[in-house]
Amino acid sequence: MRSNDDAHEATLPDGSRIEIENGRFEMKNQAGRTIVERPATPADYQLLEQARQGVTRASVRKPQAAPARRGTGGGGVVAKLEVRGRNIEVTYTDGWKEEIENGRYELKDELNRTVIQRPARRADRERLMTAAR
Repeated sequence: MRSNDDAHEATLPDGSRIEIENGRFEMKNQAGRTIVERPATPADYQLLEQARQGVTRASVRKPQAAPARRGTGGGGVVAKLEVRGRNIEVTYTDGWKEEIENGRYELKDELNRTVIQRPARRADRERLMTAAR
């Protein structure tokens, strides 16, 4: 088990970074913007160790067909799409989910953890509606 004062970090193949410091997990995008910050879990320590060894979920995924990929750089093909009025929910084959509900955009990972939550943008709506076609 790691102590709370340990600091560990790794750069992922896409240029994003993950870090665990003082028991907190933090993920930053390629521009250095924090996109996830929360208490670290055992799975986070495992992900960090895999990233240090150059093995991540992204690097071991099988290539998938090109249609309707998540606009945030992920790799899932649309598995389910729901449109209710102005609300849109897209679930991908890799378990990730994008949703616009009541004017808010939310991205959740395969473990249903919120990765991004913010006001919805026009580009979000256009990208998700493209998945509907």
